[in-house]
Amino acid sequence: KPARKPGGRKDRGEGRAQPAPHAARRGALRLLAAVREGATLAEGEEALAELSPAERARARRLAATTLRHRSRSDAVLAGLIDRRPRPEVMDLLQLAVTEMLAGAEAPHGAVNAAVALARSGGAKAKAAAGMVNAVLRRAAEGQAAWEEAAPPRLPDWLRRPVVTEWGEEIAAAIEAAHERGAALDLTPRAPGAPVPGEALPTGSHRLPAGTQVTALPGYAEGDWWVQDAAAALPVRLLAP
Repeated sequence: KPARKPGGRKDRGEGRAQPAPHAARRGALRLLAAVREGATLAEGEEALAELSPAERARARRLAATTLRHRSRSDAVLAGLIDRRPRPEVMDLLQLAVTEMLAGAEAPHGAVNAAVALARSGGAKAKAAAGMVNAVLRRAAEGQAAWEEAAPPRLPDWLRRPVVTEWGEEIAAAIEAAHERGAALDLTPRAPGAPVPGEALPTGSHRLPAGTQVTALPGYAEGDWWVQDAAAALPVRLLAP
């Protein structure tokens, strides 16, 4: 029989599926591992199938933010580790540093989560848990190194022609824009339809980057679709 609380009442949480601890962080680490193996973030999302929509959105956001800020997290970690650890441990360190210094995660929460994830991994990950704890506690004080680091550089095959054609300043501006990430733009299904977000002069609506699409009003009804504001302009101009 179901366990009952004193007084004969059932536990309020009974029968509800409880999310696994750190499920979104585990998902983000799977995405980072997929990228290391040559996949795109979108191609790696099959590893998130068991997560709830909210957890999937958070896992994607964590992974994308970690990738965008890798040069900054590496700058913070450079003075704290003698040699680069195994790739999966480095992913964990970069994720936690990004949460602490680029996001709103309290240092103790990010550190405790990273240590728990290390301890729940394989034997080699468990052996690194002490190092993860010590490094991240010091990394929490690395805001200056984080802010002074440059954004990730474009790959050389792309950066060279950009610099040749437009100069170093433009190349640096492109790199900074890539690090910031794109906002979420929505295109209304019909003119005048209610769409969340700030209305842009071109007819698109804009929300902050990282917004959970499936939680927005009108998602289930198909009142709008996700489309970059710039990509929507040719359709409006050509009116096919």
